Amino acid sequence: MERSLLQKLVKRDTLNTKEVALFRAVNCWAEKECEKKKLKADGPAKRVILGEQIIKNSRFPVMKKSEFMNVVLKTNMLTQEETGNIIKFHGTTVDTVLMPLGGFLENERVGTPLRCCRFNIFAGQTIYCEDNYDVLQLVTLTVDRDIVLHGVSVFVDYDTWATYRATVNVYNGALCNDDSVLTSQTGLFDLVNQDSVNASYRDFDVLFDNVVVLRKNVQYCIAAAINESEVTFYSGYGKDVQRIHCGGVTFNFGDEPTIIAEFLFKVDD
Repeated sequence: MERSLLQKLVKRDTLNTKEVALFRAVNCWAEKECEKKKLKADGPAKRVILGEQIIKNSRFPVMKKSEFMNVVLKTNMLTQEETGNIIKFHGTTVDTVLMPLGGFLENERVGTPLRCCRFNIFAGQTIYCEDNYDVLQLVTLTVDRDIVLHGVSVFVDYDTWATYRATVNVYNGALCNDDSVLTSQTGLFDLVNQDSVNASYRDFDVLFDNVVVLRKNVQYCIAAAINESEVTFYSGYGKDVQRIHCGGVTFNFGDEPTIIAEFLFKVDD
């Protein structure tokens, strides 16, 4: 695995794994990389191999104190200050002012969300951005249960090679205006180095830093803007996908020919 792929993995909020298990895997990868480079696999060397992005996106405060002490501490990858702050964090109560954690996230990962795909039939239909890539491509929808929307996914033609930026906005109601935006997220996708198990397309997720609750029987609008005019997206036939049942939730879509293929969600209990 390349370090860039490991960075993306560790950064993901939707991983369905224990934090200590993820760190063990990261540490194992670093040790093997040190071996390849004929370096002594000590803490400082492994931290350099991993890079600061992987270290800072490892959620040490989420681990049990025993996990941190018995697994992380023994690797010597953290500085004395980082170690001291995390140990103090584990010893605090709700009434105690927490020590600064040096940028380490304190919230647990949300786990793997469900995926609702609105395309039942692909049949080679595509959407071309052409010269209108600044125009928002949107879909309206309602759900029959409250859900937490974690992001969306787009399907890009397998033969498309580019790096592009997608911005996704979620709006309350059918109108896309600044007053009704609930969340907004921009994702950068490198199509040059991305592989896929699919023969026709590659899928890319835009995950929201700020997830949004969609209430049942309320209309929402989700819109995407792309900064690359020559990217080809796979779509479906609107008449076939206006109602989808997924994960105990019924999604009702408008018939807009949007590039948004999947909706990543969890049921709001």
